[in-house]
Amino acid sequence: MTDLTHHIDKAKSFCFLVAFITTEGINLLKTHLFDFSQRNVHGKIIISSYLGFNQPATMRELLKFSNVSVRLAPDNKNIHAKFFLFEHEKEHVLIVGSSNLTKNGL
Repeated sequence: MTDLTHHIDKAKSFCFLVAFITTEGINLLKTHLFDFSQRNVHGKIIISSYLGFNQPATMRELLKFSNVSVRLAPDNKNIHAKFFLFEHEKEHVLIVGSSNLTKNGL
């Protein structure tokens, strides 16, 4: 998780695409997302409806951050990708892997 939080902490913007999220996973990132919001920068999280795993309450937790857009991918896409794209001052960083925004994944 240190790579992910490190990049959130210095990003000008970010975009995540994940299949699964959990409240426990979001709780691990809350401090970093709060600090991100204090810098008045914007992020986007796209979540899949794959296997009906994600719970609306978890998505509502993310919506508490006014600078983070949360979108649900169309049902017919069954997206199972996981990527984390960060825009920094002089570079872009893309992390591609098998981890979701879950406690075990992070």
